Parts: sequence; structure tokens; C-alpha cells
Amino acid sequence: MAVGKRLVTPGLRLTLFVILTASACTGSEADLDGGADNPDPRAGIVLSGARVLAPTAANRSSLYLTIENGRSTADTLQSIETGQAEEGSLHEMTMTDGMMGMSALEWIAVPAGSSVELSPGGLHGMLEGLSGSWDVGDSISVTLGFAKAGPLTVWATVRDPADAHANH
Repeated sequence: MAVGKRLVTPGLRLTLFVILTASACTGSEADLDGGADNPDPRAGIVLSGARVLAPTAANRSSLYLTIENGRSTADTLQSIETGQAEEGSLHEMTMTDGMMGMSALEWIAVPAGSSVELSPGGLHGMLEGLSGSWDVGDSISVTLGFAKAGPLTVWATVRDPADAHANH
């Protein structure tokens, strides 16, 4: 899978390792529905299973969902944003020499006729500088910006970080 240029973000590795390790140890395999799917797949892109994690002391959250591209041409996810965060970005978790790391990405390729999973331990969105209500069970409107399909909005359900692997 093609991903954008990696921009290493030092200082987040330990925090993310602790969060992901805790999530993996307490994660549930329960079938939890994500947020409401985008109701208008007019662009041939369907977003499903959208969920964000309730924020930690770091005042940030991760976005997970499935992107299905029913088009005959590839597209590129270029951005994420919400009115309830100052900044949205795309990231990839990697394991190098036994150390978990996170790299920022400029874009994520969504090949024609296939799907891409944004999930714990892999590709995901990061929302920082949160505001408003982020209580478990709330829904957050998130807009994903695609190079060809344009902006598509989905409702993401706020989940407990212990349930990070649900819908994965």
C-alpha cells in the first residue's frame, strides 16, 4: 500500500506505546458499531465503522474507520478535520527493531475497487487540541478530504480507549 512521505514525530513514541499497549491488553472483541456511515456515497467512496477514542491527558484522539473505494480509479485521502479539534493529521504506526513508532503521512492511497482500514497499530487519523464534548457514546462529525472525491463527512462514535481494537 502506498503512503505519503513519512515525517517522524519524536516525543510521541513512548506515549503511543503506552496507550497502544494498554489498549491491546484490555481490548474487546465485542461487535461494536462505529459511527453512522456517510449517507451519500455519491463519490464512490464509502466510509464505515468510524470511531474516535475518548481523549487522554494529552488532549488528543485517534480516528479509525474503513474507507471503501467503489470507483474504477484510485483516490487519495489527504486530510481529516473536525470543528472539535485544532488539528487533524494522518499517521502510520510501525515496528522497528522491537520499538513502536509513529510517522506522520502527507496522504494515504485508496486503490480503485478496494478498501483501506484505519485501525489501531496501523494507519490512522490523529486529532489534537480537542474542544467540546468527547464523552464515551458521543458522536463527532469528521470530514475526510480526498483528492478526487472531495470532502466527505462521517459521524464517529467516541469509544473508550480500552475498546480501541473493537471493529478492527
